[in-house]
Amino acid sequence: RLTVLTSLVVCTYLNSGFYAHQDKKRMMDSTDEPDFSASGHMGLPLPRATGRDAGIVTKNPGNWQHEVSTRVTEHDPLSVASVYISAAVNQHSGCLSVQKCYHTGIPPLLAYGSHCTLCFASADASSNGDLVVRRTVIGHQTPISAVAWIPPFHGPAWSTFSGHLLSASADGIIKLWFVDSFDEREVAALHLSSAASPTTVTSVVALHGCYLDEVESRLFIAAASRSEVFGWSLSLPADAEGGVVSSAGTPPTCFKPLNRDPALCLALRVVRLAVPASSTDPLILLLVGLSTGQLEVWALAGGQGACELTLAGSLKGHTDWLRCLDCIQTHQPVSKPTTEGDVPSTAASAAQFLVASGSQDRHIRVWHMQLTDKPEISSAEAKAKGMELSLPPAYKSCSLFARLECVLSGHDHWVTGVSWAPPPLTADSRPLLLSASMDKSLIVWEPSHPPLLTTVGTALKDPSTPDLWLEKQRYGTVGGNQLGFLDCAWGDSGWSIYGHGFQGNLSSWSFSTTGGRTVQCSLTGHAGPITDLSWSPTTLGKDSKIPLPADNYSMECPFYLLTASKDQSVRLHGLFRTDGSGCSPPVSTWRELARPQVHGYDMNALACLDALHYVSAGDEKVARVFSATAAFLQRFLPEEELVRQPGLRSSLPSGAVQAALGLSNRATEAFPADDEEDEIGTTNAIESTNGGPPDLGDPLYPPAEEGLAQSTLWAETRKLYGHSYEVFCLAAHPKGILVASACKSSKQESASIFLWRTSDWTIHQKLSYHQLTVTQLSFNPCSDDLLSVSRDRRWALWKAVPKSAENEIPEYCLAHNSPSGNGGHSRIIWTCAWNRDGSLFVTGSRDKHVMVWDPSTGARVESPHTMSNAVTALDLGPPLPAFNSAAGAPAQASILLAVGLECGSIHLLALGLSGGTKRTCSFTALTQLPSHWAHGGGAVKRLAFYRPCCIPVQGEQQARFASGGEDGLVRIFTIQLSRY
Repeated sequence: RLTVLTSLVVCTYLNSGFYAHQDKKRMMDSTDEPDFSASGHMGLPLPRATGRDAGIVTKNPGNWQHEVSTRVTEHDPLSVASVYISAAVNQHSGCLSVQKCYHTGIPPLLAYGSHCTLCFASADASSNGDLVVRRTVIGHQTPISAVAWIPPFHGPAWSTFSGHLLSASADGIIKLWFVDSFDEREVAALHLSSAASPTTVTSVVALHGCYLDEVESRLFIAAASRSEVFGWSLSLPADAEGGVVSSAGTPPTCFKPLNRDPALCLALRVVRLAVPASSTDPLILLLVGLSTGQLEVWALAGGQGACELTLAGSLKGHTDWLRCLDCIQTHQPVSKPTTEGDVPSTAASAAQFLVASGSQDRHIRVWHMQLTDKPEISSAEAKAKGMELSLPPAYKSCSLFARLECVLSGHDHWVTGVSWAPPPLTADSRPLLLSASMDKSLIVWEPSHPPLLTTVGTALKDPSTPDLWLEKQRYGTVGGNQLGFLDCAWGDSGWSIYGHGFQGNLSSWSFSTTGGRTVQCSLTGHAGPITDLSWSPTTLGKDSKIPLPADNYSMECPFYLLTASKDQSVRLHGLFRTDGSGCSPPVSTWRELARPQVHGYDMNALACLDALHYVSAGDEKVARVFSATAAFLQRFLPEEELVRQPGLRSSLPSGAVQAALGLSNRATEAFPADDEEDEIGTTNAIESTNGGPPDLGDPLYPPAEEGLAQSTLWAETRKLYGHSYEVFCLAAHPKGILVASACKSSKQESASIFLWRTSDWTIHQKLSYHQLTVTQLSFNPCSDDLLSVSRDRRWALWKAVPKSAENEIPEYCLAHNSPSGNGGHSRIIWTCAWNRDGSLFVTGSRDKHVMVWDPSTGARVESPHTMSNAVTALDLGPPLPAFNSAAGAPAQASILLAVGLECGSIHLLALGLSGGTKRTCSFTALTQLPSHWAHGGGAVKRLAFYRPCCIPVQGEQQARFASGGEDGLVRIFTIQLSRY
C-alpha cells in the first residue's frame, strides 16, 4: 500500500546544519510491495530558484546571508568552515557514480574521484537545487581510477540514506566505504594480486559490486585490471538490531583471477538474479567488456563458498574496443491481482534485465537477458528468447537467454559511457538510456515500445509493429577546442543528467520528458596541480585610479579568487547567488565564473594588479599581462556600478579570442590607450581584431564549460621579455605601480629579480643577490619593501631608496639578508609572508622550520618553530583577540598564522608578539584542519588570506583564506575569530 504525502518538509542534517527540503515523500508498509506501474514513478524534480545572480561585487550583501559551507568540527576552537571546494574529475571513464536512492525525496549523492580524494556532491535545498561539493575524504595514496556505488538489494525503491561505495586507485588498491548523511568510514581494503606477476602493480580500470542477501551483509566485488578480472566475496557483521555495521567481518574470499590475455578488460558489471521458484542461491553474472569487442558473460553461484566462475557465453557484434557497460533490472510485477485467487497476467516472475554496451566503433548495442525455469518450450518460443547461455551445474533447472535488442548509431566518435535512467524498470515501461561520446555529445535514447518479455517468452508489444529506439534528446557542445565526454550519469531522480568532460568538468543539464532542457550549474576544477593563487584587490581600475566606494558595499566577500595550475589554465572563482525556494533561504555559493587564460604551457605564477588586470607566467621565458573585457564587466558587475563608472567599459576590450594554435588571447575590439602609453609606444601591444561581444549563456547560471573555455577569456595586452629561463614567481606592488618577476636559475647571472613599471611595462630595475631560483616574492602591504626567498636557502629584503618626488617610482637596494651560520634556514626556503602592518615577516623551509624576522634589523625574532613536515606554504592573517599563551602568563597580541606542509596538512597557529627593547614571539598551535580538508595528494602549494581579512559579520570577526595543492583542489575556508 502506497501513501503519498505532498508538501512534506524533510529536514536533513547535511554538513553545516539542518537544511529543509520540500518535496514528495513516499511512505510504505514494510510488508507490501510498492507498485511502480502507476504513472509518476520517476519522482519529482528538485525545486530550483529563479532569482539568480553572479558577480564580483556584492551590493547589499545582507540579502544573501547564508553561504553554503560544510559542517564545522566540534573540537575546533576557531570554528573553521569550508565554503568552497573546486575539484575536477579524474580523466578516467567510470570515475563517477550516483547513489541509487530515489524514493526518499532526497537527492542522491554523486561520488567521484579527484586525484587521491573522494568527493561527494549533491543538489539539495541547501544550495537551492544546484550541484555543490559537500565533503571530501582522502581515500587513496595514488589517483583514483574507478568509483561505484553498490546498488540496493531490493532496487532503488528500498534504498536508504546510507550505502556502500567502492573506490579504486592506480596502485591496485580497492576500498569499500560506508557512507551516510553525515560522514564516510572505510570498511575494508582489497589488494590486487596478479597470478601472472604478483609483484606488478596495475591500475584498476573498472569496478562494480552487488549485495548477496536481503540484509545487505554479504557483498560480491569485481575489479578489472589490464587483462585480468578479480573478484571477492565479503561479509559484514550485523549489530544487535540486525543492521549492518560499517566494519568488515571475516576476511574476504577471493576467487582465482580471470586472465583474458591478450585482450584487455575495459568494463564490467555485476548482476544478481533470483532463481525462479527455487531455493537455490541467487545467480551472479559477471559481464566483462574486452578490447576484442566481445561481451563475455560469466556465471557464479551466490553461495557462501562460491569461488569459481563459469563462462556462460560471449556476445559478439562490436568491431572495436568495448569501453563501457551498464545494466538495468526488473524489480516489481507489472500489475497486482484484482482478487485473492487471481494471478497477474503479465507478472515478471522471471528475472530479466537489459545490458547496454558502448564501443570505440561508435555504436551502442542493447542486449536483453532473461533467466527462466527450464520447461519444454517450442522452437518459436526459444527463438523469441534468443541465444541460450550455459550455466553452472547448480542451476541445471534454469535457462539463461540473451538476444540483441537493437544497435544504436548516433555518435561520430568513440562511445565512452552509457547509463540507464534511474526509475525502476517494469515489463511495461520504456527505459531511457544515456550515452556519452568523444564527439562532445550526450544522447538520451528511448524505445518506441517496452522491450521486455513475458514469462512465456512473448513480447508485450504488438509483433507487427517495429520496435525503434529513437534519439529523444541531445546535449553537449558544438565547435570549440575542448574535447569530448568520458562518462555520463543520471541525477536528481532522473531529472538531471551529468556529463564528465575530458578536462575534468562535470556538466549538468535538466531533463524533461516533454523535450525541454536547461543548462544547470556545473562542477569544475583544475585537472593539474595548483601552482599559485591570488585574491583580487578591492580596486576596479589600473593603478588604483577607480577605487570601490565604501557606501552600501561590503568587503565581507572578495571580488574573486584567481588560481593558476599545471593544467595550463588560469581560473576565476566568484560568488553565485540564488533566491530562496520554498522554506530555503537565499544562499551564496562559490563557482568558477570565468577562465581568463587557457595556455599552451603549464602555468607557474600569477599576480593581481587590481580587479581588472593581472600578470601571469607559464613555463616559458615570457610573462603576460591580461585585462578584463567589457563582456565580463557587463555580466558580473552590478548595473549601478556600471552607471557610476560610465567610462569603465569603453576603456576595456569588448572580448577576447584565441587562435586554434595560438598562445595569445587577442582582443576582439581595440580600446584607446592612455596618453602616457601613446608617448611610450606600443611595440609589445597585441594587435586587435574586430568582433562582437562573446555569448556567456544563460544569465541565471554561471557560464557552462563551453562558455568558460570560449567566451570568458581576458585580453592579453602585453608580453614581458627579458628572463633567460622560465619565469617561476611573480608579485605585484600594493599600489599596482610595479611587478616583480624571477625565473628558474642555477647560477647568479640568471637569478636576478626584474622590476617592471606598470605604466609602460619596461624594466625598471634588476636586483641581484640570490645564487639559485627565487621561489617566492612578496611586497610589504604597507610600504615599498620587497622580500625574496630562494632555493639557495637565503632570503633578501630590498628597501626603497628615499624618493625625491612623491609620485616617483622607488629604486631598491639590498637592506638585509639571511644571517650566516646557523641563524637561518638549512634547506630550501619555499615560502614567505608579511603581516598586515608590515612590521614583521615569516619564512618557511624544507627544514620544517618557521622563522619570524624583524624587517628593521634583519634579525630573527626568537627561536624557530618546528613543524612535523617540510613547510611549503604559509600566510599571516588578521590579529587574534588577546589570549594567554601559557598558564599565568599575561595576555599578549597575536596574529593568525596558516602553515601548509609537504604532506598536504594545514595548521593554524597563533603568533604571539610582545614589544619592548627586544621583540619576542611565541607560537601556539590552535588547530590542525581535519584530514578530509587537507590536500592529501601532495604538498600545499599556496595559502592566502583575503585582505582586508578581518571584517564584522553579525557581531563576529571573520577571516577568509584559500588553499591550493598539488592534488589540484582549491579550497576556501572561513574562520569565526570571536569564538576563539
